[in-house]
Amino acid sequence: MATMRVVTIMAAAEDDDCTWDEADELSLYRKTTANVVRRYFRISVELGRLPAPLGKGLGFLRARSSDYKLSSFEDGMIFVCDVERCIKRLDPFEQALLQRIVMQNYTLEETAKLMHCVMRTVVRRYDDGLDRLSAMFLGNGMLKSSC
Repeated sequence: MATMRVVTIMAAAEDDDCTWDEADELSLYRKTTANVVRRYFRISVELGRLPAPLGKGLGFLRARSSDYKLSSFEDGMIFVCDVERCIKRLDPFEQALLQRIVMQNYTLEETAKLMHCVMRTVVRRYDDGLDRLSAMFLGNGMLKSSC
């Protein structure tokens, strides 16, 4: 029975073009990724922008990512635009979960009630969304790999 379970997990990982080790490694970044989203929310509000999941931004565009040591208005704007671009690549349900849980500090239980779905779905999709966002942040150089 245990071997079937391992085979099922490996098959599910292969469907996502991601090995089990890579998917497991991304879960290590969930807390850091949530903190980056919180920082994005705070800086976005300080800059006078409404964060992407909460409404339309001002439409500033950037060509590439950069280092995120914020020391000026321009650095804050670059950081906000880069994180916003990554968040917009998530599906609307994952964006709504990030909005409720990370930006508005709802609990998982409260989020499940507000979104009219079961707790298991909220936990799974929230974790999946954070993992996808972590992969984007690692790809953009916004997070440094622990390897």
